[in-house]
Amino acid sequence: MFRRALYIPRQSASLTGYHRLIPAIIFFTPPQPRRQFHSSSAQFNKPIKGTIYKMRDEVKDAVSSSNSHLDSSIAEDPSERHIDESWKLRAPYQIQKDEEFGPVKWEAMCHCGNVQYQIKRERPLAAKYCHCRACQVLHAAPFQWCAIFFKTDIRFKKGTDSLMFWSSHEKSKKYQVPTKVYCSNCNSPIMDEGRNMCLIFPELIDLGKTEEEHLVRRKVFEIDHHIFYSRRLVEVHDGKPKWSELDDKSNRLDDDGNKI
Repeated sequence: MFRRALYIPRQSASLTGYHRLIPAIIFFTPPQPRRQFHSSSAQFNKPIKGTIYKMRDEVKDAVSSSNSHLDSSIAEDPSERHIDESWKLRAPYQIQKDEEFGPVKWEAMCHCGNVQYQIKRERPLAAKYCHCRACQVLHAAPFQWCAIFFKTDIRFKKGTDSLMFWSSHEKSKKYQVPTKVYCSNCNSPIMDEGRNMCLIFPELIDLGKTEEEHLVRRKVFEIDHHIFYSRRLVEVHDGKPKWSELDDKSNRLDDDGNKI
């Protein structure tokens, strides 16, 4: 061990604003030979030349390993995920030849024309206005006008690749029935798909070019009743049966919402 005297400037209490040099002695200890550490010994190895670099490399490797773990935990690109498209093989989305499907009675399309479908049944099984809150919000309208058909009554002419789904029950875009079906391009509501039926929206149906054709054809989709009328935003004085909740499972109401 050797010592060296250095002069270090320090503030003097008696000489305000001035400095004086005060000698200080600093002791330097040369590196010691590396000694082995034994569990019975209370001393640890002192750093020797190269130890710092070794520690730096170990930390670098540990960080690299940590980043590798993080990389494996990052979600994969959604475009590279396997998407279940088995729904395309089932009605109403499956491709059918004309002879398999039969004569077409109705044509329908979304606003942009990317999605088009056809119906072979002359009249719907039922038609209704739904005043539930979900329909009001999702359609941005006082109520939803829907007509019910079997899934096999419908086939898509084009645009199944342009479809997107929304499960209002699960708040999910993953395909699962029941589900709401939309055009992914113009966001037009296409239909509601249930487990056995589809609720189509007559607004998408081609009702003809002339006023006469329109008046005649729209009669086919005239509603039978209202449901969830207790949650209406507007009164509809059409004399049609009105149910407070689901049809045949709730109270009957008059046009003003009074219990009958």
